[in-house]
Amino acid sequence: MKRFFAWLDRTFIKPVEDSKMSLGTFILIAAGYILVRNLAEGAFESLHILGLATITLHGLEETFLHLMFSWLYLFLVIILLMRLTTGHDIRKITRVLLIYSFIIIIPVIVDPLIRPGGFRLAYPTDITQLPKIVNVIFRPWIFLDPDLFYKFGPQLPYGGSPGMLIEGFLGAILVMVYSGIKAKPNWRKILSVVLTPLVIIGGLTAAGVAQVFMNVIPYYPPASGLDVYHSGGLINSPTRKYVIIILVPFMLLSLLGLWLYNREKFKLLIRSLEPLHLILGGLATLAGFFFARLNLRGILVGVPGNPFDYVALIVLAYLGLCTVALSRFIYKGFDPSSPPDVQKTFRRAAWGMFILAFALAWSVGYSTLFIAVVALFVGALLGLPPLRLGRFLVPSALVKAVSVYLLVFCGYALFATERTFSVVPWRQALGILIAVVGVFLAIELVTRYMIEDKTPAAKQADTKGA
Repeated sequence: MKRFFAWLDRTFIKPVEDSKMSLGTFILIAAGYILVRNLAEGAFESLHILGLATITLHGLEETFLHLMFSWLYLFLVIILLMRLTTGHDIRKITRVLLIYSFIIIIPVIVDPLIRPGGFRLAYPTDITQLPKIVNVIFRPWIFLDPDLFYKFGPQLPYGGSPGMLIEGFLGAILVMVYSGIKAKPNWRKILSVVLTPLVIIGGLTAAGVAQVFMNVIPYYPPASGLDVYHSGGLINSPTRKYVIIILVPFMLLSLLGLWLYNREKFKLLIRSLEPLHLILGGLATLAGFFFARLNLRGILVGVPGNPFDYVALIVLAYLGLCTVALSRFIYKGFDPSSPPDVQKTFRRAAWGMFILAFALAWSVGYSTLFIAVVALFVGALLGLPPLRLGRFLVPSALVKAVSVYLLVFCGYALFATERTFSVVPWRQALGILIAVVGVFLAIELVTRYMIEDKTPAAKQADTKGA
């Protein structure tokens, strides 16, 4: 048996663990598996459509937002829990899990073979259905016996399928085997193997946080947790409501994962940020939200009132922080005074930050997305060659001010949508612009004066620290 596990390790695990590919490459590979799963699931299961929704726009939201981040969140939580149970290098765990995450494609291959018409897939909307789900997990032959299936099938609480059961059991076995091979002390081997079911359940619970939320909130009539996602509010798409529930914890756990993955690079990225600029970016989107609430309270009655309206505040704050961070990472990524490997680190971080900022803005609304993309572009002008406007005092201040100023409208757009720029009182808009420009001019003057006033020794110390 030891020889068999040693062969598995040597043949399938070590080559992946020792890979020199970047983290972003592994994430892109996993994202590819997710897209294959999403495409085939819609086409071959009971819906028989592309995009998992009858309306194309909703299909895009399902495919590239809801399900994409649900799966990535599942992988992230499993990686973190495996790091906790095994004590193994999280970089190696991440590479192996993302590469072999192609097992998520199993259901769309197996299910059409068993039932060409596809299986009905839906989320549970009542926490009391949990025992039925467990019953199905431990009685998988229900799917294989036509008499039992058609007798019990209509009572299935979540529209599971044989492929999903195979996927789940195989995933648990692979996690168990990998954990047993890689955990070093014997007590860790035993612990990691025994806790494998909890690792899988923890990952599934986190990835399905939107569905958990659906089951534990007070019900909206008619007595179904699903109705909370169709209860109106500032975010009119149920799918994007799912997404913001996922993105709030996903962003925090991503920071933890990146810190564990490479602490030195994580510290490099964090130290490069300008705290005051970062704070102003995070506050700008929130300010826009409250300006809109104040100005439009007589027109838009009853908002904010939905729970998702307030969760959106966290997403808006994330958006402001990511926009500012992206601008800074681009500037550092094209800094000719930095070594090539440092530039590469910042450029990769910039791509990741762009994807996150785009997803955050999209989840809140399309008007916010339109404005956020422009804010991202303006902020990028600080560092993109050949302009690199961040080199100059006044252009740097103006670019930062305009980017943050646009973030204010991102928050405002949650209320005013497509008419955001036409309904904002022009005096208020002008006053905000003047104030923001003045603040950044002052920051640039003070910062650059302090830098120029440093002694050569202090400058040399700064260079070594970077």
